[in-house]
Amino acid sequence: MMDASETLKIIGGIAGIVALIWRLLDTFKSYLQIDLEISKEAGSTRLQLKTGVENKNHIGKNIRAAFLLIGPQSEPPEQIVKKLGGRNRNLAREFFTLSEVVSTIAKVIRSDHNIDASGIYDREGRALIPLPHYYEENRDIGDERLTYTIMIDSTNFPIGVYGVRFYVEPRWMRYYRVVQDAFEILPAEPKRT
Repeated sequence: MMDASETLKIIGGIAGIVALIWRLLDTFKSYLQIDLEISKEAGSTRLQLKTGVENKNHIGKNIRAAFLLIGPQSEPPEQIVKKLGGRNRNLAREFFTLSEVVSTIAKVIRSDHNIDASGIYDREGRALIPLPHYYEENRDIGDERLTYTIMIDSTNFPIGVYGVRFYVEPRWMRYYRVVQDAFEILPAEPKRT
């Protein structure tokens, strides 16, 4: 029969193994942290969209796709993508889940060489802008923070409120990440004489 000290050693060993397994699972399942910040200097027509991706873990994560989706704030993402689809039949269709929207866009921006880094725009204030900085210029983001800033001309957008969604789809897991910010295009002020 075991005495109390041996029993405590066995329980401590089991607890240590469970803690190690838990930590390993936590390490592999941790998500990338992403952010988006929109700013505009007074008197400028250009919007600055600053994106960031951070991996707080030591194990590197590879990004499959990263992009901005812009559209009227009241419009759902799948509707924005469908209306932007134009000649690309992969985008101009019905989507049933947001995961399907993100994975379809990821495939299109990685394979359609007609979509350049400036993106796809329409005249009603919708845009799909690939961010190849995250998935072509960087490999295995590990314990670091990456940022990327783009400028867009706000005169290309009609008057209204627009949502900007920043999507990141990691290569190692099918759980995409998204954050959103917004901007408003106001009517031009009449010039004083």
